[in-house]
Amino acid sequence: MLVPVDFSSPSLDALEYAIQVVDRFGAKLTIVHILEPIYFDLELGLGRIEQEVQKRTHWETQLDGLAQVVRVRGLAAGSVVLGGIPSELIVTYARGQCCDLIVMGTHGRRGLTRLRYGSVAESVLRQAPCPVLTVRSPKFTADHSRMMPLSVAEP
Repeated sequence: MLVPVDFSSPSLDALEYAIQVVDRFGAKLTIVHILEPIYFDLELGLGRIEQEVQKRTHWETQLDGLAQVVRVRGLAAGSVVLGGIPSELIVTYARGQCCDLIVMGTHGRRGLTRLRYGSVAESVLRQAPCPVLTVRSPKFTADHSRMMPLSVAEP
C-alpha cells in the first residue's frame, strides 16, 4: 500500500486511515513524500541549493518518524522521499513497486480553486496502475486513539 504524504492535514488523515487498513489486512505500508523540483533561474545560488538539501534531510527525518510510529505497532512500514512532479512520481513509484492500493488525502477543492491549484489526487486517479482510495475526512469511532500528528512543522 502506498500513501503519499505532503504533511497537510488531509494527507496525515489519509495515513491515519491507511494504518487502520494495514492493521486489518496485514499489508505493507510505504509512505512517500515528493519534493517538487527546483526551478533554476538567475537568482538561484549556492545558498538556495544548500537550503534544498537541508529541506530534503528534514523531510526524510519527518517521514521516517511517521513510519516508525507505524512500525512500533508491529506493522510493516517504510518511507521514501523522491524529487519531481508529485502526480507523475506517485504513479511511477506505484507501478515500479507493484502496489496494490494507493491511499491519499484530498482537499476536496472545487471550481476555480481546483483549476488554479490543480489536483494531484485527480491526476493520480486517472493514471494509477492500481485502485486509489481518496480520503477527504475520515470518520473514526469515538474511542479511536489517533497515532499520526495533526500537522508537522516545516523547516
